[in-house]
Amino acid sequence: MCISWSNKTEISAEFAAAEGEGDKTLAWWREAHWAFFSTECEELDIEPTEDMLLVLERFKVVYQ
Repeated sequence: MCISWSNKTEISAEFAAAEGEGDKTLAWWREAHWAFFSTECEELDIEPTEDMLLVLERFKVVYQ
């Protein structure tokens, strides 16, 4: 498992594709996740920003 910090503008196309959601493009990732972040921030009564820190997780499935 790998955990890192980034902001929305620093997410790479490789990370978006590896997440495996939608059409795996960076554009799709940004649009879908911005909608999610906006909803979460609204519930917390904070304003989402392009440079807010995100926690990114990468992991490898080792057993199924």
